[in-house]
Amino acid sequence: MYLQQIEQVLQIISLENKLVYLIGDMNINLLDADSNASKFQLQQLLTSYNLSTLITTPTRISLNKNSVIDNIFTSEPNAVELCGTQVCDLSDHLPIFIIVNMKSNRIKNHFLKEKLYSFTSERINRLNEYLINMDWSNVLNCEDVSVGFQRFIEIFVKNFNECCRISSVRKIKKISRDKPWITDDLKIMLNRKTKLYTKYLKNPNIENLVELKSIRQSCIKFKNKLKKQYYSDIIVKNIKDNRRTWSIIKNIISTNKITKTVTSNSEIVRSPADALNDYFIGIAIKLEDPEFGIFY
Repeated sequence: MYLQQIEQVLQIISLENKLVYLIGDMNINLLDADSNASKFQLQQLLTSYNLSTLITTPTRISLNKNSVIDNIFTSEPNAVELCGTQVCDLSDHLPIFIIVNMKSNRIKNHFLKEKLYSFTSERINRLNEYLINMDWSNVLNCEDVSVGFQRFIEIFVKNFNECCRISSVRKIKKISRDKPWITDDLKIMLNRKTKLYTKYLKNPNIENLVELKSIRQSCIKFKNKLKKQYYSDIIVKNIKDNRRTWSIIKNIISTNKITKTVTSNSEIVRSPADALNDYFIGIAIKLEDPEFGIFY
Protein backbone atom coordinates (compact mmCIF):
# COMPACT_ATOMS: atom_id res chain seq x y z
CA MET A 1 0.00 0.00 0.00
CA TYR A 2 1.16 3.57 -0.64
CA LEU A 3 1.20 4.31 3.11
CA GLN A 4 4.06 1.85 3.45
CA GLN A 5 6.00 3.75 0.79
CA ILE A 6 5.31 7.02 2.61
CA GLU A 7 6.59 5.48 5.83
CA GLN A 8 9.84 4.47 4.12
CA VAL A 9 10.36 8.09 3.04
CA LEU A 10 9.52 9.38 6.52
CA GLN A 11 12.05 7.01 8.05
CA ILE A 12 14.83 8.53 5.96
CA ILE A 13 13.66 12.10 6.62
CA SER A 14 13.47 11.52 10.37
CA LEU A 15 17.07 10.29 10.43
CA GLU A 16 18.18 13.49 8.66
CA ASN A 17 16.11 15.71 10.97
CA LYS A 18 14.32 17.34 8.04
CA LEU A 19 11.27 19.58 8.12
CA VAL A 20 8.26 17.62 6.84
CA TYR A 21 5.26 18.78 4.82
CA LEU A 22 3.22 15.86 3.55
CA ILE A 23 0.56 17.08 1.10
CA GLY A 24 -1.86 15.23 -1.14
CA ASP A 25 -5.02 13.24 -1.72
CA MET A 26 -4.77 10.37 0.76
CA ASN A 27 -8.13 8.91 -0.29
CA ILE A 28 -8.81 8.30 3.40
CA ASN A 29 -11.68 10.23 4.95
CA LEU A 30 -10.59 11.55 8.34
CA LEU A 31 -14.15 12.75 9.02
CA ASP A 32 -15.47 9.22 8.80
CA ALA A 33 -16.72 8.18 12.23
CA ASP A 34 -16.35 4.51 11.35
CA SER A 35 -12.84 3.24 12.00
CA ASN A 36 -11.20 1.22 9.24
CA ALA A 37 -7.77 -0.29 8.66
CA SER A 38 -6.54 2.46 6.31
CA LYS A 39 -7.63 5.28 8.61
CA PHE A 40 -6.08 3.57 11.63
CA GLN A 41 -2.81 2.98 9.76
CA LEU A 42 -2.64 6.63 8.66
CA GLN A 43 -3.31 7.93 12.18
CA GLN A 44 -0.69 5.56 13.57
CA LEU A 45 1.80 6.78 10.97
CA LEU A 46 1.15 10.42 11.85
CA THR A 47 1.56 9.72 15.55
CA SER A 48 4.78 7.74 15.05
CA TYR A 49 6.50 10.59 13.21
CA ASN A 50 4.93 13.42 15.22
CA LEU A 51 3.02 14.90 12.27
CA SER A 52 0.14 17.30 12.87
CA THR A 53 -3.02 17.35 10.74
CA LEU A 54 -3.71 20.83 9.34
CA ILE A 55 -6.89 20.41 7.26
CA THR A 56 -10.00 19.66 9.30
CA THR A 57 -12.77 21.09 7.09
CA PRO A 58 -14.30 19.10 4.20
CA THR A 59 -12.29 19.05 0.98
CA ARG A 60 -14.93 17.17 -1.01
CA ILE A 61 -18.60 18.05 -0.68
CA SER A 62 -21.44 16.13 -2.31
CA LEU A 63 -25.18 15.84 -1.80
CA ASN A 64 -24.80 12.74 0.35
CA LYS A 65 -21.47 13.07 2.12
CA ASN A 66 -18.72 15.47 3.17
CA SER A 67 -15.18 14.17 3.49
CA VAL A 68 -11.61 15.22 4.26
CA ILE A 69 -9.42 13.19 1.92
CA ASP A 70 -7.01 15.94 0.82
CA ASN A 71 -4.73 17.06 3.60
CA ILE A 72 -1.49 18.61 4.77
CA PHE A 73 0.59 17.07 7.55
CA THR A 74 3.66 18.73 9.05
CA SER A 75 6.30 18.20 11.70
CA GLU A 76 6.46 21.95 12.40
CA PRO A 77 2.91 23.23 13.05
CA ASN A 78 4.23 26.30 14.90
CA ALA A 79 5.64 27.66 11.62
CA VAL A 80 2.20 27.60 9.98
CA GLU A 81 0.60 31.04 9.73
CA LEU A 82 -2.57 29.97 7.91
CA CYS A 83 -4.01 26.90 6.23
CA GLY A 84 -7.33 25.70 4.91
CA THR A 85 -9.33 25.24 1.70
CA GLN A 86 -10.12 27.53 -1.22
CA VAL A 87 -13.33 27.76 -3.23
CA CYS A 88 -12.65 26.58 -6.78
CA ASP A 89 -15.07 24.89 -9.19
CA LEU A 90 -12.45 23.33 -11.48
CA SER A 91 -12.78 20.03 -9.63
CA ASP A 92 -15.03 18.33 -7.10
CA HIS A 93 -12.06 18.52 -4.69
CA LEU A 94 -11.45 21.86 -2.99
CA PRO A 95 -7.81 23.00 -3.28
CA ILE A 96 -5.90 23.10 -0.01
CA PHE A 97 -3.26 25.67 0.93
CA ILE A 98 -0.73 26.50 3.60
CA ILE A 99 1.14 29.70 4.49
CA VAL A 100 4.39 29.12 6.38
CA ASN A 101 6.41 31.60 8.42
CA MET A 102 9.65 31.64 6.45
CA LYS A 103 11.49 33.40 9.29
CA SER A 104 11.51 30.21 11.28
CA ASN A 105 15.04 29.17 12.20
CA ARG A 106 14.54 25.76 10.66
CA ILE A 107 13.48 27.12 7.26
CA LYS A 108 16.11 28.47 4.91
CA ASN A 109 15.55 31.61 2.88
CA HIS A 110 15.96 29.91 -0.50
CA PHE A 111 12.46 28.48 -0.09
CA LEU A 112 11.17 32.04 -0.55
CA LYS A 113 12.10 31.98 -4.22
CA GLU A 114 8.89 31.87 -6.22
CA LYS A 115 8.68 29.39 -9.07
CA LEU A 116 6.10 29.96 -11.78
CA TYR A 117 5.37 27.57 -14.63
CA SER A 118 3.30 27.59 -17.80
CA PHE A 119 1.84 24.44 -19.37
CA THR A 120 0.71 25.71 -22.77
CA SER A 121 0.65 23.23 -25.65
CA GLU A 122 3.64 24.98 -27.19
CA ARG A 123 5.75 24.53 -24.06
CA ILE A 124 4.69 20.91 -23.55
CA ASN A 125 5.47 20.09 -27.20
CA ARG A 126 8.88 21.70 -26.79
CA LEU A 127 9.50 19.65 -23.64
CA ASN A 128 8.54 16.44 -25.50
CA GLU A 129 10.93 17.35 -28.30
CA TYR A 130 13.76 18.02 -25.85
CA LEU A 131 13.19 14.70 -24.09
CA ILE A 132 13.07 12.79 -27.39
CA ASN A 133 16.41 14.26 -28.47
CA MET A 134 18.12 13.66 -25.12
CA ASP A 135 20.88 11.09 -24.75
CA TRP A 136 19.50 8.60 -22.20
CA SER A 137 22.38 6.12 -22.43
CA ASN A 138 23.75 6.98 -18.96
CA VAL A 139 20.30 6.18 -17.55
CA LEU A 140 19.48 3.06 -19.57
CA ASN A 141 22.95 1.56 -19.15
CA CYS A 142 23.13 2.21 -15.42
CA GLU A 143 23.16 -1.04 -13.42
CA ASP A 144 22.13 0.63 -10.16
CA VAL A 145 18.38 1.36 -10.26
CA SER A 146 18.59 4.14 -7.65
CA VAL A 147 21.42 5.92 -9.44
CA GLY A 148 19.65 5.50 -12.79
CA PHE A 149 16.45 6.97 -11.39
CA GLN A 150 18.33 9.93 -9.91
CA ARG A 151 19.98 10.61 -13.28
CA PHE A 152 16.57 10.42 -14.99
CA ILE A 153 15.07 12.94 -12.53
CA GLU A 154 17.99 15.35 -13.00
CA ILE A 155 17.64 15.28 -16.80
CA PHE A 156 13.87 15.62 -16.69
CA VAL A 157 13.84 18.50 -14.17
CA LYS A 158 16.51 20.37 -16.12
CA ASN A 159 14.51 20.16 -19.36
CA PHE A 160 11.23 20.82 -17.56
CA ASN A 161 12.55 24.06 -16.05
CA GLU A 162 14.02 25.14 -19.36
CA CYS A 163 10.76 24.60 -21.25
CA CYS A 164 8.04 25.42 -18.71
CA ARG A 165 9.59 27.82 -16.22
CA ILE A 166 8.47 31.46 -16.48
CA SER A 167 11.37 33.76 -15.73
CA SER A 168 9.75 37.20 -15.77
CA VAL A 169 6.56 39.08 -14.97
CA ARG A 170 6.43 40.26 -18.58
CA LYS A 171 6.01 36.66 -19.75
CA ILE A 172 3.25 36.11 -17.21
CA LYS A 173 1.36 39.12 -18.54
CA LYS A 174 1.83 37.85 -22.09
CA ILE A 175 0.35 34.48 -21.16
CA SER A 176 -2.64 36.21 -19.57
CA ARG A 177 -3.31 37.80 -22.95
CA ASP A 178 -3.35 34.46 -24.77
CA LYS A 179 -7.15 34.35 -24.48
CA PRO A 180 -8.27 37.76 -25.73
CA TRP A 181 -11.81 36.51 -26.42
CA ILE A 182 -12.53 36.59 -22.68
CA THR A 183 -14.67 39.71 -22.38
CA ASP A 184 -15.98 41.58 -19.35
CA ASP A 185 -19.38 39.93 -19.83
CA LEU A 186 -17.80 36.48 -19.68
CA LYS A 187 -15.84 37.47 -16.57
CA ILE A 188 -19.12 38.49 -14.92
CA MET A 189 -20.61 35.08 -15.78
CA LEU A 190 -17.51 33.30 -14.42
CA ASN A 191 -17.74 35.27 -11.19
CA ARG A 192 -21.41 34.35 -10.99
CA LYS A 193 -20.47 30.70 -11.44
CA THR A 194 -17.93 30.94 -8.62
CA LYS A 195 -20.53 32.47 -6.29
CA LEU A 196 -23.03 29.70 -7.10
CA TYR A 197 -20.33 27.11 -6.46
CA THR A 198 -19.65 28.70 -3.06
CA LYS A 199 -23.38 28.66 -2.37
CA TYR A 200 -23.53 24.96 -3.27
CA LEU A 201 -20.60 24.15 -0.98
CA LYS A 202 -22.31 25.87 1.94
CA ASN A 203 -25.64 24.20 1.23
CA PRO A 204 -25.27 21.15 -1.06
CA ASN A 205 -28.81 20.42 -2.24
CA ILE A 206 -30.46 19.56 -5.56
CA GLU A 207 -31.64 23.12 -6.26
CA ASN A 208 -28.19 24.63 -5.83
CA LEU A 209 -26.59 21.84 -7.86
CA VAL A 210 -29.02 22.34 -10.78
CA GLU A 211 -28.42 26.09 -10.71
CA LEU A 212 -24.65 25.55 -10.69
CA LYS A 213 -24.73 23.12 -13.63
CA SER A 214 -26.91 25.53 -15.59
CA ILE A 215 -24.49 28.44 -15.24
CA ARG A 216 -21.56 26.14 -16.07
CA GLN A 217 -23.16 25.15 -19.37
CA SER A 218 -23.98 28.79 -20.12
CA CYS A 219 -20.36 29.80 -19.49
CA ILE A 220 -19.05 27.08 -21.81
CA LYS A 221 -21.47 28.00 -24.62
CA PHE A 222 -20.79 31.73 -24.27
CA LYS A 223 -17.02 31.20 -24.18
CA ASN A 224 -17.10 29.05 -27.33
CA LYS A 225 -19.26 31.64 -29.08
CA LEU A 226 -16.87 34.47 -28.17
CA LYS A 227 -13.84 32.45 -29.23
CA LYS A 228 -15.41 31.59 -32.58
CA GLN A 229 -16.42 35.22 -33.17
CA TYR A 230 -12.96 36.46 -32.21
CA TYR A 231 -11.15 34.31 -34.78
CA SER A 232 -13.84 34.96 -37.39
CA ASP A 233 -13.33 38.72 -37.04
CA ILE A 234 -9.55 38.38 -37.34
CA ILE A 235 -9.82 36.26 -40.49
CA VAL A 236 -12.24 38.73 -42.10
CA LYS A 237 -9.94 41.60 -41.16
CA ASN A 238 -6.96 39.88 -42.83
CA ILE A 239 -8.85 38.30 -45.72
CA LYS A 240 -6.64 40.04 -48.30
CA ASP A 241 -3.45 38.84 -46.64
CA ASN A 242 -3.18 35.11 -47.44
CA ARG A 243 -0.05 34.59 -45.39
CA ARG A 244 -1.60 36.19 -42.30
CA THR A 245 -4.86 34.29 -42.80
CA TRP A 246 -3.14 30.91 -43.01
CA SER A 247 -1.01 31.81 -40.00
CA ILE A 248 -4.19 32.44 -37.99
CA ILE A 249 -5.75 29.16 -39.16
CA LYS A 250 -2.55 27.28 -38.32
CA ASN A 251 -2.55 28.81 -34.85
CA ILE A 252 -6.17 27.71 -34.28
CA ILE A 253 -5.44 24.17 -35.42
CA SER A 254 -2.22 23.86 -33.40
CA THR A 255 -4.02 24.64 -30.12
CA ASN A 256 -5.83 21.30 -30.37
CA LYS A 257 -3.08 19.39 -32.11
CA ILE A 258 -1.62 16.36 -30.34
CA THR A 259 1.99 15.63 -31.15
CA LYS A 260 2.54 12.03 -32.16
CA THR A 261 5.86 10.30 -32.75
CA VAL A 262 6.24 8.44 -36.06
CA THR A 263 8.53 5.41 -35.98
CA SER A 264 9.94 3.11 -38.67
CA ASN A 265 11.91 -0.03 -37.82
CA SER A 266 11.94 1.05 -34.17
CA GLU A 267 13.54 4.39 -35.09
CA ILE A 268 11.95 7.82 -34.72
CA VAL A 269 11.19 9.44 -38.09
CA ARG A 270 12.21 13.10 -38.02
CA SER A 271 10.83 13.88 -41.48
CA PRO A 272 7.77 11.75 -42.43
CA ALA A 273 7.68 13.28 -45.93
CA ASP A 274 11.27 12.22 -46.70
CA ALA A 275 10.59 8.77 -45.26
CA LEU A 276 7.61 8.29 -47.58
CA ASN A 277 9.65 9.45 -50.57
CA ASP A 278 12.44 6.98 -49.76
CA TYR A 279 9.87 4.21 -49.37
CA PHE A 280 8.24 4.74 -52.78
CA ILE A 281 11.60 5.29 -54.51
CA GLY A 282 12.72 1.98 -53.06
CA ILE A 283 9.65 0.26 -54.50
CA ALA A 284 10.34 1.76 -57.95
CA ILE A 285 13.91 0.45 -57.87
CA LYS A 286 12.69 -3.02 -56.94
CA LEU A 287 10.15 -3.01 -59.78
CA GLU A 288 12.99 -2.52 -62.27
CA ASP A 289 14.73 -5.60 -60.90
CA PRO A 290 13.69 -8.69 -62.97
CA GLU A 291 14.11 -10.89 -59.90
CA PHE A 292 11.48 -8.87 -58.09
CA GLY A 293 8.22 -10.67 -58.65
CA ILE A 294 4.94 -8.86 -59.36
CA PHE A 295 1.77 -10.70 -58.50
CA TYR A 296 -1.65 -9.93 -59.89
